[in-house]
Amino acid sequence: MSNKSNWSLNRMMFFITRCFIRFIIFILCIFFVTEVYSLDNIYIKDINILGLQNIDKNVIYKNINFSKNQYIKKEDISKSINLLYKTGLFDNIQFDIKNNIVNITLDEFPIISSISFNGIKSFDINLIKKSFSSFSVIEGEFLNPNFLKEAISSLKTQYINIGKYNTQVNIEIKQLDTLKVSISINISEGNVPIIKNINFIGNHAFSNKILFNIMELKETNWLSWYNHNDKFQKNKLNIDIKNLYKFYLNRGYLDIFIEKPQILLSNDLKYAFISLNINEGNIYNISSIKIEENINNIEKNLDLENLLKIKKGDLFSITNINNSIQNIKENLNKNGYAFAEVNFTTKKNYYKNEVEIIFHIKLNNRIYVNRIEINGNTITDDIVIRRELDQSEFSIFNPNNILSSKKRLNRLGLFNNIDYIITPANNLENFVDINIDINEKNTGSINFAIGYGAEDKLIISGNINEANLFGSGKSLSIDLNTSQYNGIGSISYKNPYFTQNGIIQNLSCFYKTNNTWSNNNYYIKSKGINIDFNIPYAKYQNLLIGSYLENDKIYLTNRSSDYLKKYINQYGHIVNSLILNAGLNIDTRDSLILPTCGYFTKFNIYTSTLNLKYYHTSMQFQYYIPFNNNKYILYLNSLLDYGTSYSDLDFPIIKNFYAGGIGTVRSYSTGSLGPRDNKTGEFLGGTKRIVANAQLYMPVSKKYYLGNDLRWFIFGDAGKISAYTDLKNNCGNLENKIENPCDFKLSYGIGFSWISPIGLIQVSYGYPINKKKGDIIQNLQFQIGTNF
Repeated sequence: MSNKSNWSLNRMMFFITRCFIRFIIFILCIFFVTEVYSLDNIYIKDINILGLQNIDKNVIYKNINFSKNQYIKKEDISKSINLLYKTGLFDNIQFDIKNNIVNITLDEFPIISSISFNGIKSFDINLIKKSFSSFSVIEGEFLNPNFLKEAISSLKTQYINIGKYNTQVNIEIKQLDTLKVSISINISEGNVPIIKNINFIGNHAFSNKILFNIMELKETNWLSWYNHNDKFQKNKLNIDIKNLYKFYLNRGYLDIFIEKPQILLSNDLKYAFISLNINEGNIYNISSIKIEENINNIEKNLDLENLLKIKKGDLFSITNINNSIQNIKENLNKNGYAFAEVNFTTKKNYYKNEVEIIFHIKLNNRIYVNRIEINGNTITDDIVIRRELDQSEFSIFNPNNILSSKKRLNRLGLFNNIDYIITPANNLENFVDINIDINEKNTGSINFAIGYGAEDKLIISGNINEANLFGSGKSLSIDLNTSQYNGIGSISYKNPYFTQNGIIQNLSCFYKTNNTWSNNNYYIKSKGINIDFNIPYAKYQNLLIGSYLENDKIYLTNRSSDYLKKYINQYGHIVNSLILNAGLNIDTRDSLILPTCGYFTKFNIYTSTLNLKYYHTSMQFQYYIPFNNNKYILYLNSLLDYGTSYSDLDFPIIKNFYAGGIGTVRSYSTGSLGPRDNKTGEFLGGTKRIVANAQLYMPVSKKYYLGNDLRWFIFGDAGKISAYTDLKNNCGNLENKIENPCDFKLSYGIGFSWISPIGLIQVSYGYPINKKKGDIIQNLQFQIGTNF
């Protein structure tokens, strides 16, 4: 009985205990629910902000999701914390609510007092600073470790893109005080992997050699020390793959597909092995060509048949299709449809290996020009720029006119850079505003040149030039040249817009002493004035008319040649001549200073009257041919001069033509080609001159790259001076001392030109190809200048 009683008692106690526990849990649940309910609907009397040292409190108020004297919910606190963290200004944020007051405690990030970059060689440090500033890692900003991490990651990516995979970046952060830090970014640049092998897989139509020649990247070879094209870079490989696609697509391979390149790097990251898997596909011919129907209303104006560079039966060629699209766009531009959209699609016939080309043309609205604003011309007058513009205000907007205007402005040689910014006009539908941003260059220059010749000894010349006189576009130049045997001084003035329709006026005067290539055999003084006009009559074409008034005084010595004595007997010691000039110039070069394309042709006829009666005909042709994406420029030049007398007297010997030296045939002494005096060996010149030059400009190795103004070149020169007067008797062997001086003289060599901070520097070193006995050689020639 007692056992049962104990069991009943125990059971009762267990029941009572369980009920008590359930009651306690129930009370706690009620309390918890009440607390939660209160957190979701708490009334905020005030907000206290603690910990700020550099940041204004208004920044906090703008980035929290509530204000005082209002009820808030729990999500308001969460949103406010997120908003404050997003500012990137705080390391730690705490919210505490007591007695209906929110206490916000903030730990600010320190301010970046200074940031330095050490060890950067592959990039312009200003570009790196700009990249870091985009992540707000810049002096004066708060140091957010996450932002710094992103900036460093971006920097490493840039190094990977240029192939420097093992570049190490170390960060040193120095605490200056509790509020400021300094950052040092120390970079140890790795080496770019050398390409040991490029392997093509699947290329059946074209050999490895052909595909190698398309790529800019090359396997390492004996020339790699110079052109560095064996350095593996992802961005260059991507460009090469695009070029391979273009190569195949221009030859009918419409289904060409190049798989993702397989890149294998050696364990030490020194070498790279590239594999390109090519699926060539079939060759497609064009079966038909169609134009989208909604172009029919202007099809006649476009004359599409002549614009298309493809026709039925041709091999598919992406370049010809793109050229066709470009032609259509240019014609639409002329009609005011500046934003016309021209695209194409294809329909393949896999069974016949044929493709239909469909052009889709969307005209959009015709566009007009509202305003043209010019900015940055602090020196140059507006009119100097506006008169070169082919695009005018309140006319149809034509992008082709923008390009031609930019070319004309570049040809002035007054600006470093010209940018066109085209924006929609405010409150005017179908109108645009054109902003031309000009970066002016220093147009004043002082040039100094020095050289040495076997005949002239030390040659010194100087030039003071202002190509933009008082911002007017006019130019003024003063030239002085002197050597042991001759000297010349001249002043020249050019007004490119003598009249509003673009007639160019040139004025000059000169004074010179001695004959340029004498050996103290005679002494001559000349002075004169000149005026001529260039009259534009077509695009890039000018007519030239002008006149020269010249006075010459000649004095003989005991060593003077019989030809000079004969001249004195015919003309006397003092002569005056009025020379009338007429000619034609055609100039399509893209720049007058450093041309890369275009040509220049000049034809002039000079007629001398008064004491000297003679004709002089001169022709010159220059041609600039760019290739390989303008990396190489071939420069061709030819010069022909012919003179004859139209009186009973001989062609005046003091007007003879000379060749040899800078500007004609390098490696030969100045003026040394052509007839020589039998007794004195004096350079007599001739009445006929032929000169030809070929010069190939090549890119400078990246190791020595100083910008586009530095170019090196190889050259070949040829020239000949001959005479139709009795001087032709002096072209043979002269007493076994001089052999055939009137034959063609050939030379070749190497050189470079650089527009440096101190001016133009030109250096060339040449060798004669067919050197004969008596030839006077001058291998090294150079020129130095300075700008102000």
